[in-house]
Amino acid sequence: MPGPVALVGAGEFLPEMAEFDAGLLAATGRVRPRVAIMPTASYPDGEETFTRWATMGVAHFGELGAEV
Repeated sequence: MPGPVALVGAGEFLPEMAEFDAGLLAATGRVRPRVAIMPTASYPDGEETFTRWATMGVAHFGELGAEV
């Protein structure tokens, strides 16, 4: 599947990243781009932490208009 890929760690779903992430989404050329959230670094911290980061990612990119 062609398109931009970004591997981001630490602070990836904070408001400071919204402009960067909006640029990535725009670069796809899609009206409603798709985003996959894989909070792999949080897995060793337990399911609650993993779920919290995944939920943050879904909310962050959903607010930017992506299909997450």
